[in-house]
Amino acid sequence: LYDLLPYLLLLSGRGIAVLAALLGELARSAARLDVRTARVVGRAVAGALLAALVAWSLLIYWPRQIELRTGYSGLPNEQKLDLAQVYALHPKHAVVITTDSMIYNYVLFPLNDPALRGETIYAYASDSASYADLRAAYPDRAVYLMLTDLAGHVTLESLR
Repeated sequence: LYDLLPYLLLLSGRGIAVLAALLGELARSAARLDVRTARVVGRAVAGALLAALVAWSLLIYWPRQIELRTGYSGLPNEQKLDLAQVYALHPKHAVVITTDSMIYNYVLFPLNDPALRGETIYAYASDSASYADLRAAYPDRAVYLMLTDLAGHVTLESLR
């Protein structure tokens, strides 16, 4: 849809112009107005309809959409995660490990510095051999395991 946006805007503008002209013609034939007055009435009614649609969108549609997307993580609905808590936990000079690939892929990986030199490095490790590899790769950093409960609360457990 993003690629089509310029064309959709042009078509929408053309549709509004045609609607204004049609409403002007209806006002002219119904109320026996002159052409100029009918054109003004058509534009005013089309503008009022457009304003009503924008107001509906701002008052009804957008608040609900914002509510639905607040705290959106991309995780399946049955897997809860307190994103505010995750974003607040940034131990300095540390590696934070998770054993959940979904949490790593959708939430933690995007927080990493591309060169993996940031204050906090997030990693996925499913076994003790992977833990050892991470300790060897980052010997001067503290290593934490990220644990989540069923309610989505996050805690960090030190592995050193």
